[in-house]
Amino acid sequence: MHWRNSRVFGSINSPNPVTEIDYTVTLETAHGYQIGASRGELQPRWFGNAEFLARAPNLLVLSSNGAGYDTIDVDACTAAGVLAVNQAGGNAEGVAEHARALMLNLTKRIMETDRYMRRQADIEKNNFMGRNLEEKTVGLIGIGHVGTRVAEFSKMLFKARVLACDPYLTAEQIAARAPKRPIWKPCCESLVSFRSIARALRKRLTSWTPRSSR
Repeated sequence: MHWRNSRVFGSINSPNPVTEIDYTVTLETAHGYQIGASRGELQPRWFGNAEFLARAPNLLVLSSNGAGYDTIDVDACTAAGVLAVNQAGGNAEGVAEHARALMLNLTKRIMETDRYMRRQADIEKNNFMGRNLEEKTVGLIGIGHVGTRVAEFSKMLFKARVLACDPYLTAEQIAARAPKRPIWKPCCESLVSFRSIARALRKRLTSWTPRSSR
């Protein structure tokens, strides 16, 4: 089975697009075609529409490399007898972790502080104090593969309250993917004790001065 990837033909900004002859010969022998899922990253001529399918008479399957199929005309594939599939959830973990990084970047003002420190030497740290994500409310528009992972770590890591909406899911399905945050009863007592000790140590350290300065 011969597969062809849309990247072979070049993206919108590709400096070396293939010739019409290469394109025709390659598609005529292809049984499978891996296509990009984003309209903004692929030339319209490589979209999986009726015109494209007419140039690939041996094509059996057209696969999107993401969850969406904006670049695939499903009706045209059905009419041509070509199987259209996607890869939903394939990179969900990576995207969810990226979302977590951006959440921390915004709340802790990491990039903002970095840019300021690159411009000048002195910095007043109190002007760049961040906020904690702990027990905050996280809102999700869409709770598919990525949204579900964001909901999971928001609850487990930050004990956040998660609110989600998704026009393609029922209220029951959304509730199952974003249940109420867990109650940490088993470690409450030890957590309170630990915090009490930490506060006492902090108070002791802030009031302590070296002997040489006494």
